[in-house]
Amino acid sequence: PYSYAVTAGALPQGLTLSSGGLLSGTPTSAGTFNFTVSATDSSTGAGPYSGSHAYSIAVTANPPIAGSATLTVAANSSANPVTLNLTGGTATTVAVSTAAGHGTATASGTSITYTPTPGYVGSDSFAYTAGNADGTSAPATVSVTVSAPTITLTPATLSSGAIATAYSQTVTATGGTAPYSYAITSGALPAGLSLNPTTGLLAGTPTSGGSFNLTVTATDSSTGTGAPFTASRAYTLTIGAPTVAITPATLPAATVATAYSQTVTASGGTAPYTYAVTSGALPAGLTLSPTGVLSGTPTADGTFNVTITATDSSAGGGPYTGSRAYSLAVGVQAPIAGNVSASVAANSSANPVT
Repeated sequence: PYSYAVTAGALPQGLTLSSGGLLSGTPTSAGTFNFTVSATDSSTGAGPYSGSHAYSIAVTANPPIAGSATLTVAANSSANPVTLNLTGGTATTVAVSTAAGHGTATASGTSITYTPTPGYVGSDSFAYTAGNADGTSAPATVSVTVSAPTITLTPATLSSGAIATAYSQTVTATGGTAPYSYAITSGALPAGLSLNPTTGLLAGTPTSGGSFNLTVTATDSSTGTGAPFTASRAYTLTIGAPTVAITPATLPAATVATAYSQTVTASGGTAPYTYAVTSGALPAGLTLSPTGVLSGTPTADGTFNVTITATDSSAGGGPYTGSRAYSLAVGVQAPIAGNVSASVAANSSANPVT
């Protein structure tokens, strides 16, 4: 067999010549390398014999090649990793060569992340290069699509309310770009309630009852393609009947032939109220006005059981009523003794005194 060796010059760093004649390895530097390889045979006698050949080997540089890439990210997201398209030599560094127009591309080591401008939706792009010890690639473009946000409205349902009772419920949008604006885009609120277009606060004091079907729509502050973006949610708002209460709990006693006055007052519903005796009867001489004033001068004594009902001014499912049973005692005025004087004869008896 033959044995082989480099007898002049030097191989590129990273390459070796085996004794069997195999030149192999991975060159680590570029350039032209001149060397001589000698082969020695296995002759005996006057041998061994050898022969040589001069070689020149050119090692070219192998920088990385940057290729175009695509990226899809969500609106208002951040630090999205970019899958780079790199071939050729192994990159040891990457750099952003042309900044993004609607976001920020940030290079670190051999990776790049992209963050869209808050509120932006649409197309964007930036360019990057890759490098190693052998050189730097030509720029390549990353094409970015910033997708539209998914806006969600909460709560899923609205709490119920009651007529003449203060109501408050906030509808909140998320997923898009704040601030949001809010509007009723279908149906209607009960009378007395309103929706704040800036805060989403649904508040007021309803004056009509029933079930009200409505749709609330939120609009965000996004910019770019297709912006701004909206989301809607259908609601059913139930406004129930109020509890109409009448005070006082009891009526003060009255006296025959003495002027009497007592006001009954309703609350819980929608004013004004009207009042009426709906069961029993008042003592003769007393009346109940529609405004709730019980007055007059009773002419008969006794205990009188009556029910007074108040009716409110609610619309919608109204008006609504509330009642209270009363027992009114009318007494007789006790006699009043006054001072008198009398003249009688001496030694008389059983003289009447007036």
